[in-house]
Amino acid sequence: MNTLIYTNKNGIEIHRSDTDEVEVMLDTVSFSRKPKEFEFGKISNRLATNPVKMSIADLCTEAGVNGRAFVPALLDGNGRKAENWKQQQVFALDFDNDITIQEFEERCDELGIHPVAIYKTFSHKEEHHK
Repeated sequence: MNTLIYTNKNGIEIHRSDTDEVEVMLDTVSFSRKPKEFEFGKISNRLATNPVKMSIADLCTEAGVNGRAFVPALLDGNGRKAENWKQQQVFALDFDNDITIQEFEERCDELGIHPVAIYKTFSHKEEHHK
């Protein structure tokens, strides 16, 4: 169930979810290391065809702890292309350079943004946050 919270001058409606469940595309395979380049295509194919509905807490566990790749949107099952996008409840940012996790958290505080989750990738190093 969604609650309408705003309609702009063009009639576009903004809704707020009344549940903590989100729909995303989630890989069926867990990784304990960064996947190799030759695995990327298989991951992408699995992601394009595996929609799931799960709690935000479970998504955080699957991605951040169990190493499962995800697309923070719901796709129509016909591949990972913009035209196959159906809807999106989760917005994920990937930082690879020039900002530490602490700096990101400080910037969010300054802007009044409250991330639901922050996690380190397999490539994260204390001298080079990812």
